[in-house]
Amino acid sequence: MEKISRKKTLLMILVFLLLFVGGEILSSLLTGFVFSFASFKSGEVNRMVEDIVQLLITGFLFWIFASKVFRCNFADFGITAKIKWWAPVFALLLPAGVIAAYVLIGKFSVAGYPAAKTILLIVMSLVAGLNAGILEEMLFRGFIMKLLEMRWNKILAVILPSFLFSLLHIPGMKTFSFAGILMLILSGTLVGIMFSLLAYRGNSIANSVLVHGVWNASLIYGIFHISPDAASYESVFRILLPTKNLLLSGGDFGIEASLICLAAYAIVALLNLRGLSVPSSAQSENVR
Repeated sequence: MEKISRKKTLLMILVFLLLFVGGEILSSLLTGFVFSFASFKSGEVNRMVEDIVQLLITGFLFWIFASKVFRCNFADFGITAKIKWWAPVFALLLPAGVIAAYVLIGKFSVAGYPAAKTILLIVMSLVAGLNAGILEEMLFRGFIMKLLEMRWNKILAVILPSFLFSLLHIPGMKTFSFAGILMLILSGTLVGIMFSLLAYRGNSIANSVLVHGVWNASLIYGIFHISPDAASYESVFRILLPTKNLLLSGGDFGIEASLICLAAYAIVALLNLRGLSVPSSAQSENVR
């Protein structure tokens, strides 16, 4: 792909951001309209339908704009299904390590739902986790990262989308405080850098999608819930934390912004940074 102008680069990034938001709005309106006439009795099934519709609509919008307007293939942005052997290892060990650390600190319990409810929660979590993982990785580690790399350099391409990624999650905070927002920006930027390095190392966002999706499914949706809040939350497993300390609980956003998760992100990022191969000058010319 040839180098493009600064103006066109920024315009393309803005359009992809708008398509991301637009896809979410369109899918929400569509499923809301359909569900106003008929819906499933299970909230988990309804949620899965919403996520699948969002993935299809937003993915289609991305494809139309990339292929018909920008005249490029998804592969030009690293959007392929090429998963390296080490990606499933990180996808499992990252949440497992964080969960193990919190089990030592908090009180572990099993919700004890009926088997059907438990299965639905797990499947819903996987669908929701992969939906968010695929679309967010396509946007930040696919389109935006590649456009910035083409116009400027890889360092900016890693850091700027990661910072934008952290800002995207601010509306997801339960309450707002300066310390909580600061922790979220720090953790969101670091985990974004981690995902970027996974994508660069594997030369495909499929690797960051897998890690991102499993992380979301495990710790954000209905499989594990880790919090100092004893209020009921629909998850298969729960870990009740003994304190609301910001560094341990992550504050207003949740444990994803905690010091434990920050350490986990940093470890995975460093391991993948060491695994990156440095291209020779001849290879660099071919890449350009």
